[in-house]
Amino acid sequence: MTVGTSPDGRQGSPAVDSAARILELLSRYRTRTSTLSEIAAALELPKSTVLRILRTLQAHSLVHHDAETRRYQLGFFTAVLGSRAAEGLDSFTRTRPFLTEISERTGLTAALVQRVSADRLMYVAEQHGAGPSTVHISVGNRFPMFEVSFGRWWVAFSTPAEREALVPAALPAVTDHTPTDREAYLRDCAALGSRSVLVTRDEYIPGVFTSSCAALDPRGQLEGVVVALGFSQSVDGPAEQAVHTVMTDVATRLNAHI
Repeated sequence: MTVGTSPDGRQGSPAVDSAARILELLSRYRTRTSTLSEIAAALELPKSTVLRILRTLQAHSLVHHDAETRRYQLGFFTAVLGSRAAEGLDSFTRTRPFLTEISERTGLTAALVQRVSADRLMYVAEQHGAGPSTVHISVGNRFPMFEVSFGRWWVAFSTPAEREALVPAALPAVTDHTPTDREAYLRDCAALGSRSVLVTRDEYIPGVFTSSCAALDPRGQLEGVVVALGFSQSVDGPAEQAVHTVMTDVATRLNAHI
């Protein structure tokens, strides 16, 4: 890696890039507490470099170190940053009331999903439902774009050329119900619009039902996906129709500016 270039080829500061990658690693559910060795191995960085960065982050309360367990985790100031960021981001302030509404009207868990890298999506906000079919998720959890139904929305709002480059030749079969026919997948994505609702059942997570819609910015670009999640066995027949009605209403109002 040359000076001023990050591992993926982007120009910038290597130290800042490494610090950002460390914070990103500690934000994940499975690696939210990690040792120095685990962090260095996961990011393929020298332990001496990681240690210097961790000490600097710790001095700014961005990282906390437990001397007894020798594990690192996010520091309290990251919570302050997250709160301030949520207050200032249009996508959060605009969609948050809809997450609350979906949760209250359906009893399901509502979440906002955003794209955080070329092929990764992440839960960035959630509102747990009070019903028996609510599914628990973890904000900050990342997942491959084509191993969840939500990835179809980013394909849908891409140009035909971008779709061809984005969608892999072999779609992963996550469950027995996952659609893997690439041409059919592309046709389904092309049919999605600003007021569409996408419903899946057991396609990517066994026993889980999802209903999702796009959240578009003022230019009509996809800035996120609003989704309702519940257990399949509890969201059937009239219950599924009720969820569909709510999500259709949300999609219409959320994207009324388009």
